[in-house]
Amino acid sequence: MNEDLLQQLLNEIKDIKSNMATKSDINTIKNELIVIKQSIQLIEQSQPNDIYAILKNISNKLEERDSEVLVLNKRIFKVESVIERLTNQ
Repeated sequence: MNEDLLQQLLNEIKDIKSNMATKSDINTIKNELIVIKQSIQLIEQSQPNDIYAILKNISNKLEERDSEVLVLNKRIFKVESVIERLTNQ
């Protein structure tokens, strides 16, 4: 009976040992975590630059539209002036 109990304990210990991560597994996981952290850092660093580029692009497009609207307003004013002059004659 003692021998059976010892054999059961030995089997349990073997099972536990086979399920435990080895040092190389832990080192591999640590290295992968380092790579992930570096990738996250690069993304976080480049994000403000991306946002700045998008905002600059939007600003340029708005300036372009402002110029177009200004030209159209001048044309409309000119046409309205001519119409007003012709109606007053």
